[in-house]
Amino acid sequence: MRILTTLLGLASLAIAPAAIAQNAESGNVQRGDDQGRTSQERVRRDMVGWSPEYPGACAGCQMSGKRMVGWTLDGGHYADTDFRNADMRGVSAIGTVFTGSDATGINLIGSRLSSAQFDDTLMENAQLRRAQSTGANFTGANLAGAALDGGSFVSGVFGRTNLSGITAGGTVFAAADMRGAILTRADLTGSDFVGAQLQGATLSGATLTQASFVDADLSGADLRGVLGYGSADFEDACGNQDTQLPEGLALPLCD
Repeated sequence: MRILTTLLGLASLAIAPAAIAQNAESGNVQRGDDQGRTSQERVRRDMVGWSPEYPGACAGCQMSGKRMVGWTLDGGHYADTDFRNADMRGVSAIGTVFTGSDATGINLIGSRLSSAQFDDTLMENAQLRRAQSTGANFTGANLAGAALDGGSFVSGVFGRTNLSGITAGGTVFAAADMRGAILTRADLTGSDFVGAQLQGATLSGATLTQASFVDADLSGADLRGVLGYGSADFEDACGNQDTQLPEGLALPLCD
């Protein structure tokens, strides 16, 4: 008989947050005094559970396919965790750590992810539509094929991030650090890159219809084969001798 609930199980069995943080690596969990128990019990890491309001620490846990709609996970620590195809619509995960996790196919529609850490996370085909992710860190993450439409990633960090084939209609990347990001064949229709750092980024084959690159730094960026650039706004954007542009588009040199 399982001694801890799964995320979809009964909420009546609560785990003391301090005990989880203390024993996350050993696999031991101290049951809380509120249940009248003091003995430690060894549990499998993929059986750890908590209430929907508990940010928690569950590094390396098994969350694949779990339903966590609307949960509050602010400040939690879930590095190296399996979130494949988890349903996390509308969660609040402000400042939460997901570093190195596998979140392939995760559903984060309408979530609040400001200052969250997704560095080196696998997020292929993730759903991030309407996500509010100011200052979130996606350095080295793989978001190929993800849907970011209508999201806000102001001042986000996307260094070396794989964003190939994403859909990002009306998405805000203003002041984002996207140096070295891969945006090949991305649909960036109506997106906002005002003041973004796109040095060395690859946008070849991307759709730029009505996108704004005002004040963006495109030094060394590759824009060969981009579509819809005639309606995009490149006012005060700049590049350098290594910037590769489509025919008919010219940029001044950056200072």
